[in-house]
Amino acid sequence: MKETWLVTGATGFIGNHLVKSLLNSNINIHLLILPVTEPLLGDLASKCGLHIYDGKTESVVELFNKIKPTGVFHLASLFLSSHESKDITNLISSNVLLGTQLCEGAKSSNTPFFINTGTNWQNYNDAEYNPVCLYAATKEAFEDILTFYTETTNMKSITLKLFDTYGPGDTRRKLINILAETAITQKPLSLSPGQQLLDLVHVKDIVNAFIITRTLLLSNNSKKRRTYGVSMGLSNRLSLRDLVSRFEIVSGRKMPVEFGKREYRDREVMQPWTNFKTLPGWTSKISLDEGIHEMIQYARLLI
Repeated sequence: MKETWLVTGATGFIGNHLVKSLLNSNINIHLLILPVTEPLLGDLASKCGLHIYDGKTESVVELFNKIKPTGVFHLASLFLSSHESKDITNLISSNVLLGTQLCEGAKSSNTPFFINTGTNWQNYNDAEYNPVCLYAATKEAFEDILTFYTETTNMKSITLKLFDTYGPGDTRRKLINILAETAITQKPLSLSPGQQLLDLVHVKDIVNAFIITRTLLLSNNSKKRRTYGVSMGLSNRLSLRDLVSRFEIVSGRKMPVEFGKREYRDREVMQPWTNFKTLPGWTSKISLDEGIHEMIQYARLLI
């Protein structure tokens, strides 16, 4: 029987790439989206089962019992590096409530597999748990809830904790996007002192990690509940200063960067999480220099 997977976050950068990859694998894909994000799907809307999230638990449970999914790829979230009081309801709704509703739907329909997305920001200062911000705390809160459902049902779950993700077409104002634009425009850029270490993983490698996770869950070798870090590896991490130098080498141009003109953010991650388990069978395939070249070429098309 053909597999059926429910995906959340398909209108996001990583989720969009994942859905395209899954469709190439001849899998039935259903998407749970907010009504306002439907125009962002493009031609994916006609290739997948489309379901509008109305915020109600009973609607989510009904959806699961209707489509009987093999599993869930849960990528939807609200990311805020810092929050205001007005953001709390949306953070809890997006990062805790929705995931809990998905788990309840999975329980009701006996869905056997759940793939969750976490962040290394749950492990500030390399702690077992120390959230960088409220966003990271909500990701941890849902992971605890997922543990409950995994331990009390037949469902198996894997959480992939992501580090710095990037790739062409990313509309998020990520640092690597800004550096690519700077390499083209040569406009001065003010940065922090630049000693923080970065762990940059290309979107193609991230998608491959999700695909391998699905294969692992489908095998008889997967454990009940696991968490893995999707990292370029400790030896491949580099400081912001070194990243700028790599941009200069790849682009062949001096980067008009002024270090120390900005202060570090509150609770800046100077050393990304190191005490993680690597996903079995996964290694990064896109080198940083390849990724930088790709980002510069993409920025050139936009400017």
